[in-house]
Amino acid sequence: DAAPDADHWRAKYVKDQVDPAVTPMTSHREWWRKRTNPKVTHSTESGRSDGPCNKNSRWRRYTFNRHDKQNAINEEWKIMHFYTPEEDVGLPDPDIYEAEDIIISTPAGLTPLVDTLNGQTNGFYRLCEGDCDNDSDCAGGLVCYQREAFEPVPGCYGHGTKKIDYCINIDALIGDTPAHFTGNPLDPNPGGKCEGDCDSDLQCEGDLRCWQRSGSGGPIPGCSGHELVDSSTDFCYEPKTSWIQPPYFGYGIDSTPSSGFTGTNYLDHSTDSEYGQESWAEWVIEVGTNGLYPLSLRYSQSERSKGDMNVEMTINEGTDDEQVYTILTACSHGKNDWRYTKYTEAYLYAGANRVKIRNMQEYGANIDHLRVGKAKSTIIEVDGHYRTVINDRVRYTEGIDANSDGQAILYSDDLTKHPYEICTWPHFYNVVYNEGLLQVRPKGASRCGSAQRLDTMNPLVDFNGYEHYVPGVVFNLPDLTDSSVWALAVDEEDYYNIIPGYDFILKSGIQDEDLCAKVPVSTEEGNAPVLAKLPDGTWLHWTGQLILEENTADTPNSDGGGAAANNTDYMECINVPRNFLNEEGCTISDSYMACAASNRDFTGSATVVCGSIGEVSNDHSNGQLFNFAHEMKPTMDKDVSQQQKTKVWTHIALEEQDQLRQRMAWALCQIFTVVEDNIGDITTEIYLNYYDICVRNAFGNLRDILKEVSYSPLTATHLTFMASKSAAYIYDDTDGKISSPDENYAREVMQLFTIGLDKLNSDGTPQRDEHGRIIQVYTNDDIMSFSRAWTGFQAHKRRGNYENEESSTRHRNLLDPLYIEESWRDRFPKHDLTGGYIGDTYPLCVDMPGKAFLHKGAKYLLLGSNPLPELMVDHPDLQHGDLYLDIKRMVLDPSSNLYAELYNEGEYRAVVTLTENLYCAGNECDVDTVRVVQVATNPDIFYEYVPLPCVHQAFYEGGKQISRKDRDDEGVMCADPKLPAASAACGNQDIIASVKSRSEEH
Repeated sequence: DAAPDADHWRAKYVKDQVDPAVTPMTSHREWWRKRTNPKVTHSTESGRSDGPCNKNSRWRRYTFNRHDKQNAINEEWKIMHFYTPEEDVGLPDPDIYEAEDIIISTPAGLTPLVDTLNGQTNGFYRLCEGDCDNDSDCAGGLVCYQREAFEPVPGCYGHGTKKIDYCINIDALIGDTPAHFTGNPLDPNPGGKCEGDCDSDLQCEGDLRCWQRSGSGGPIPGCSGHELVDSSTDFCYEPKTSWIQPPYFGYGIDSTPSSGFTGTNYLDHSTDSEYGQESWAEWVIEVGTNGLYPLSLRYSQSERSKGDMNVEMTINEGTDDEQVYTILTACSHGKNDWRYTKYTEAYLYAGANRVKIRNMQEYGANIDHLRVGKAKSTIIEVDGHYRTVINDRVRYTEGIDANSDGQAILYSDDLTKHPYEICTWPHFYNVVYNEGLLQVRPKGASRCGSAQRLDTMNPLVDFNGYEHYVPGVVFNLPDLTDSSVWALAVDEEDYYNIIPGYDFILKSGIQDEDLCAKVPVSTEEGNAPVLAKLPDGTWLHWTGQLILEENTADTPNSDGGGAAANNTDYMECINVPRNFLNEEGCTISDSYMACAASNRDFTGSATVVCGSIGEVSNDHSNGQLFNFAHEMKPTMDKDVSQQQKTKVWTHIALEEQDQLRQRMAWALCQIFTVVEDNIGDITTEIYLNYYDICVRNAFGNLRDILKEVSYSPLTATHLTFMASKSAAYIYDDTDGKISSPDENYAREVMQLFTIGLDKLNSDGTPQRDEHGRIIQVYTNDDIMSFSRAWTGFQAHKRRGNYENEESSTRHRNLLDPLYIEESWRDRFPKHDLTGGYIGDTYPLCVDMPGKAFLHKGAKYLLLGSNPLPELMVDHPDLQHGDLYLDIKRMVLDPSSNLYAELYNEGEYRAVVTLTENLYCAGNECDVDTVRVVQVATNPDIFYEYVPLPCVHQAFYEGGKQISRKDRDDEGVMCADPKLPAASAACGNQDIIASVKSRSEEH
């Protein structure tokens, strides 16, 4: 601010912010659409899916996603079967080595540890008994062995209880290494075996510990000559000298009946911070021949949801044939959530083999048993399609023989298919459910609890060795390590954040035209899954993603979504009804499949297609950053979806460059507000589209923003003037019912949006009358008058290509600007706030010049091959010349100036406004006015004439009654002879029905 040119730079900043060529506008709707890529199983009314061959198609390693629970169309539960492949039925069951198999009898020469926590036996603890506190607590000649946790006890067998101290016979443990004094203290070098004087374990090298003799002068484990050294000297010793390690360490033994193990007990992992990581157990297993054997552990995690843990498995430790493997025990959900590790192929020798396991983390796996050999595989089939093969049996995680429903193994070896249902949403690999989650129940059962989780969790897709069961098309694609082909998918806002490495984006798509031709253009419910196999044996499942078409106001979709809708089961056309925001960008589509807008019932060779501001395509390379609601089940939690508007707003407010515009938009939208609770729709896009009104008009004028807000379906819903009808219409339609139009918006548009309640002076103070009372701007009579101006506003029918969930509002289009239903309009005068009438500044229609359709300012709208006007109402049958051969069209003479303006050498413009008066030519000279003119054939091209605004007087002198030739009462109406067409105010409500039989078009 202190710089001499600060004012210059501030002014430049403002100028650059206002200029969209320098600082482009950030549209909230566009920003969101580019980043929403919902997963779908079939086409929806909103759109179709991509295909597996598309650029940025989505592939996953896991089998099920949330759409696999129910059929998205009829909401019936999908039926799942589990059964054994025919070739596996005769396989023998694998050998099981239970936890109790490692607990052998006490080795000769050792005494088991005993806790006598209620007191000493006969006044002293005997050999291998505790808890002692000092040597005096031990029976004759024994000493108290002090422990910090689970250290092995010399001369005794077992683990004992943590931190319990036991009495031992130290004389029996004397070794051959002489005890010798090397210094006091051992500094700077740590002491070796049988060296002293040490004061703590830290002063001993490696795993040696300091044996504290407390001045007793007693023996030192593993050392000789204790009587030759000073009695107060402490020596470093090797803790594992002179005793035998038991076959397990750091585990507790749990035999709780409800724990779900298969034998009489299981190994309960210690969570001690120091010794839990070192927990180990060892089995001796016997096999008949040398060879590779598949080994697996049945485990559960000692602590709920601690994530993936590793177990080290060592085969024949200490021999020349030692093998070491790292085995993943993936995240489980507590002690009762049992499942098997993946198979580890280990080489075993005929006879006895030692298999030792060791936990590698503080919080590790509880172990039920070791399994040697391969179990029968399981095929999972859903709705008639094979989805994956599990190289194991499939069980509920709680219990192996039976759960509360009496079933545990979910298939029959005799190939009988038992039907099951997925009873909760399947979860994929994410931060909470590391291996996903899958819960099933027998078909028709009502219960679905934690006991019905499958030990496979959400299995990976795998048909290796069972390729003949693969359904549908299989693509051969490069390995996932090829970064030029694959990218990790990012789903930041999905139900739970995915774990990288399970969802991928195929960046360049697939170029195999022959194979691509065998898969559907868009996925539909019930289609066979599309799979891919990679060189390393990995299998992938293609996941359909919703395509949002590019359909902006400046660049409408080329056929209004016709081709896409024609190739799907449910997609709606996406052609946007023409409105004041998009009419300049509308264009002609020559596709025979082109869709007409929802307010135009027409199929022809030249269809007008229009787009919508901000209706850009989504970008699948972004992953699913936002949810997109539609009639299918969402892929995200509803609470997450309801926060999307805030997240979009926050990102743009903090990160984008058009900061001044965004701040202005925020201020404007605090005035022109809508309330979600009053609208009854929790989707995102309609609200972002509304907010963009404030963004677009941040530097504009009040009239523009007020017009956009007033034509917004959200405003009309929130302030209740949607479908408000005139008193005359209600009277005619209900056989005499007296009513008034909705007054809400007539009041709020003045009170909240524009002039407020009080008249103000130029300095902002309220004006007062001669009695000092504040002068009100308007009265209730004014509100009632203006309410008649807000009649006839109606939402279009819904279309495709925007977010619209199944709700009470689903059949209404709450995105595109409203249209006016002319039969609902109040046609009579409305007074203004100054004693005059609305429209006083416009000319009377009777004063407009003759042949106004040729005068400067006359406007023409492109209709394409549809001869029916958009801004007037004709019976739809009148578009068919083959049904009404005597219909006369106003075909322009190619020599006329109007023809030249509209034809434009075949480059038809959506809107044509005459910039000068034109001379008439041909049949133009024979008529007073026109409604629709034809400028071309093959294909037919029509334009609708839009007169300049003028005021029709509701009551006038010299009115004439006119009718059809047959004098049908339905066709009788009033006409002002001074006008080129009859006045609307006295027209009969049934005039539309009578038009069908008229022989001429005016």
